[in-house]
Amino acid sequence: MNETALPYADQVLEGKKLLEDYQKACDWLDKLGIEFRRTRFATYLQDRKLLFDAKAKSVSDYTDEEFKTVTKRFLEASREMHELVRVKATLSSVDSDSFISQLRNMSKGHPMRGESSSDQSRNFAFELDVASRFLYGGFQVDLNHLADVVVKVENRSLYIECKRVTSPRQFEKRVSSAKKQLKKRLSGKRNAFGIAAFEVSELLQNDIPAYSSGRDMWNGERRLINGFTTQKTDYLSTMTSKNIIGALNQLTSAKFIISDNELLVGMARASSILKLSRTQKVSDFFDKLQSKIGNQVDF
Repeated sequence: MNETALPYADQVLEGKKLLEDYQKACDWLDKLGIEFRRTRFATYLQDRKLLFDAKAKSVSDYTDEEFKTVTKRFLEASREMHELVRVKATLSSVDSDSFISQLRNMSKGHPMRGESSSDQSRNFAFELDVASRFLYGGFQVDLNHLADVVVKVENRSLYIECKRVTSPRQFEKRVSSAKKQLKKRLSGKRNAFGIAAFEVSELLQNDIPAYSSGRDMWNGERRLINGFTTQKTDYLSTMTSKNIIGALNQLTSAKFIISDNELLVGMARASSILKLSRTQKVSDFFDKLQSKIGNQVDF
C-alpha cells in the first residue's frame, strides 16, 4: 500500500478557486459541443449559491431538516464540480475527441447521486477520472472498451477495470466482477497486466462535518482511504493471479473547513494502491507505475 506524502496545500482545493476553475471547465465542454447548460453540470452552479451567495438564506431561516438538505446539496455540488475540474485539467491537454463519447455520458444523469438506479453517468465519470490520472502521469491511454481503461506502459498493456462501490454489500460483488472481467481481458495476452480500481467515496463518507484546516482535511481523508485498504487487503488479495497485480482505491470528498472564524469549503481526492503480487517482474513494473501515478498531486 502506498501513502503519498505531499504538501497538503496541493491536495485541498478551496471553494473560491473551485468556482473559477469550474467555469473554465464548463466553457471547455461548450467548445467540445457539449452544451453544459443542458447537462447536470448546470445545476451545480445554482446549488453552490445555496450557502455562500448574497441572496442565500441565513442559517436561522432554515429548519434543521431543511438546513441538512441544503448542506448536502451544496457539498455534493462542490464534489461534482471538483471531479469535472480534474478531468478537464488533463483531457484538455490531449486529443479530447477520443474522449467525447465518454464526456457526453458523464454529463448525463440526475444531478444528485443515488437518485436513479439506472444512472450510469458517475461510472463514466470514474473511468475518465482514472484515465486522467494515468494521462497526468505521462502514459498513453485508450478507452476502447477492451477494458474500462487501457494504458500503455513501455512495452506492456495495463488493463484497468473501474468499479464504483456505493454500499458495503456491493464491495465483494464488485471485487469478484473486476477479477472476472480482468481475467477475461488478459486471457491469451502476452506482456499485459491488470489492475482493479474502486471508487469508494459513497461507502466511506465519515461523520466529520468540518475540519479545522486544509492540512487536517487532507490527513483525515488520507487516513480514511488507507484504513479502508488495510481493512480490505485480505479480500482484495483474492484477485491476485499471474497478471492481476494491483488494486487502486479512491475517495473524493467535499467538507467544510472552519479556520480563523472563516468558513471555507475544501475538496480533496485521496487514494491508495495495493500491490497484489510480489514477483520481481511485477515489482519492477509496479515501481515504474507507482513513481508516476502514486505521487502525483491529487488535486
